Amino acid sequence: MDLFAETQGLIQRFQKGAKFRLHVRDRLRLVVPALAVFLLFSVATTAASVIAVGGTHRLLVLVAMLLAPVILLGSLFVQLYVFFTWVEARSLGHPPDPKTFLVALPVVLRVLAAVFLVVPLLLLMTVSFKAAVTLLLLLVLTPVAYNALDR
Repeated sequence: MDLFAETQGLIQRFQKGAKFRLHVRDRLRLVVPALAVFLLFSVATTAASVIAVGGTHRLLVLVAMLLAPVILLGSLFVQLYVFFTWVEARSLGHPPDPKTFLVALPVVLRVLAAVFLVVPLLLLMTVSFKAAVTLLLLLVLTPVAYNALDR
């Protein structure tokens, strides 16, 4: 599976598919807070990754700072792709079963999720366990809240 082609397809379906686009537009009050949670998660885990990896050694700090944009953008990409794939399925009238949705995601996306979500979250746990748990709860509860408020 070509994730780049799938991402382009998702963007094109949003641009050209009236049902998907209208669904998102009509639910901006739900989409915008979700995007804010994703951004908060990405920024916090990126910052924690820089702190945890960099420590006090100058060379490691430099490497961590150079990797920061990659971690930030990778994290945002994975979250946005999964979220908008889920929203698209909802807009078409067949909301995915939460038990099978994540399993049905492409293997390459699950690998990216491990690299850009799980590893930085574990690094955040080394910096601040409470912040990591809070962000993880926010991330997990975002689609739950979206689903509950989208009635």
